[in-house]
Amino acid sequence: MSLDFLSGVSAASAYEANAKRGAAGPGIRAMVENLEPVCGRAYTVRCWPGDAKGLWQALAVAPTGSIVVADMGGAAEITALGSGTAKAALARGIAGLVVNAAVRDIRELRRLKLPIFAMGISVRGTHKCHDGQTEVAISIGLALCETGNIVVADDDGVVVVSAAEEAAFRQRLPGQLAKEAEIDRRLAEGESPDSVLGLR
Repeated sequence: MSLDFLSGVSAASAYEANAKRGAAGPGIRAMVENLEPVCGRAYTVRCWPGDAKGLWQALAVAPTGSIVVADMGGAAEITALGSGTAKAALARGIAGLVVNAAVRDIRELRRLKLPIFAMGISVRGTHKCHDGQTEVAISIGLALCETGNIVVADDDGVVVVSAAEEAAFRQRLPGQLAKEAEIDRRLAEGESPDSVLGLR
């Protein structure tokens, strides 16, 4: 099912429309800042901590336009990927990468401008010895993610919309966007913030 309806939609708007659920939390943040919001279907992989073979395996088979979401064990000192991984992802048409570990080669990653969300930056490298498990349910930060879930991410963070919630999310999103636009309009016209937000 097309995700065209999410074009330009922020992670914050998606979070609100998802009934304030699905946020990966502040531990998973944008490594390449000031990019437009990215959205796509998740393609998941669980890797051995410190071993990126599974991530590379996922990149080889993930559908074009997907966001590869990798459970690397959740340790900020462990590096999941660097510039080589990002170049491979771009060549495969991957929309973005989300990992619960660190990245390196940060200057090159910023130059490449692939949306990448991780726990931080670490100079350490990775092993590539153990196969990963693809298309399995994983935890990424505070969110549960399965292959096919909607992922929306930007500088504010990462939001995962489950398959069970997708229909309701699609129904709620237009109202959320209209609400935000109305608030912006009223504030721009000089209306009192407490009036706009119903705080009186």
